[in-house]
Amino acid sequence: MLSKSNSKLRRLVERDKRDSLPTDASIAPVVDEAESHRIDDCTNDCTNDCTNDPANKDIDDAVYDGLDWARVPYLEKRQYEHARGAPSWIYRHGWPVYHRTKRRNYWLCTYCHINKKPGGEYDASSTSGAAHHLGKLIRGHGVSATGPVRRSCDPNQGSLVALMRNNGVEVSQAVANEISASFVKRNFQDALKDWIAADNQSLRVIETPTFRQLIYAANPLAEAVLWRNHQSLRDAIVAEYHSYVPIVQSYLRSARSLVHVSFDNWTSTGGKRGLTGICVHLIDATGELKDFVLGLPELHGQHSGANIGAVVATTLANFGVDKASVGYFVLDNAYNNDTAVSYLADMYGFEAPERRLRCCCHILNLGAQVIIWGKDRDAYENNGGNLEVNLPNLPSPQWRQRRAFG
Repeated sequence: MLSKSNSKLRRLVERDKRDSLPTDASIAPVVDEAESHRIDDCTNDCTNDCTNDPANKDIDDAVYDGLDWARVPYLEKRQYEHARGAPSWIYRHGWPVYHRTKRRNYWLCTYCHINKKPGGEYDASSTSGAAHHLGKLIRGHGVSATGPVRRSCDPNQGSLVALMRNNGVEVSQAVANEISASFVKRNFQDALKDWIAADNQSLRVIETPTFRQLIYAANPLAEAVLWRNHQSLRDAIVAEYHSYVPIVQSYLRSARSLVHVSFDNWTSTGGKRGLTGICVHLIDATGELKDFVLGLPELHGQHSGANIGAVVATTLANFGVDKASVGYFVLDNAYNNDTAVSYLADMYGFEAPERRLRCCCHILNLGAQVIIWGKDRDAYENNGGNLEVNLPNLPSPQWRQRRAFG
């Protein structure tokens, strides 16, 4: 009697002989019966899953009815890709397209495109972005995979009161009204933006689970209205900045004096970004001297006088500072500031040497450094452990020869 291992080996040999092909046999891929029926069905134009697949190359052009390709020249019909089950529900409200520039499949919102609304284009590698877009409670949207999204009459009251009642807490209507009045979404978001900006917090702090847990512990309503990512928070802060532009314009127009300007340039850590801080100084309508930051725009390219002048001119024009209201420019002694003022003089029609003032604090600082450090300041920027001579024991005549100190 064959052993178990020999019996298994024999079966493998017999199967190999049975499955082996003659040398002249075709090696084309074999289509099984189910696949053959599927292909035949598609050939016969039967209604099946392959024609319902929004990514199928044979999709009817009627699916793209209403899409104005001239308005989105960077988009095109999506090419064939193997279907993985039923298409997502988002394609009932948008078109499957291909983004030629980004070389990725995209989803285009039907309502936003037809009504010429901004946005509505989302990367189709994940349906979450499109689903969130469709779920917004705005005109033409407010839908989910299960149907329309219900709008609460009072979102502040509904969510928290429902949470309490679900936990077995009896809440009267009077208490529910008090809860609704105790939390205002806009006030909370404004306070959060102020904290982020004033305390120089990272925008990504709102994405951390521990921060969201902290806010939820204080008030579930507050956590529910937190921005979901740092980009949304950034957009909200920038939008608020732009909302104050008309107010600042009116304030500057009412000034009793000219609007005097000072600006300086910085480079971020690592040298990735150049920034220009622009401040204004004026006597306002009440007769008080005011100084405040007008903007911190990014400086692209070299820190040349023309680039700096263009950034300053754009910011001043954005806040309504014109030829009649612009005053003097107080800057440090850098050469590119001289050329920047010359650039602004050509735009505003004034004499550059007359309006270009020097910063007294900067001059005093430079003078103090010369007095303390002498001509070769870098010679004294050494680690004490690397010095061959202990400075406190250095003979005073040698010390006085190098500097005007003591």
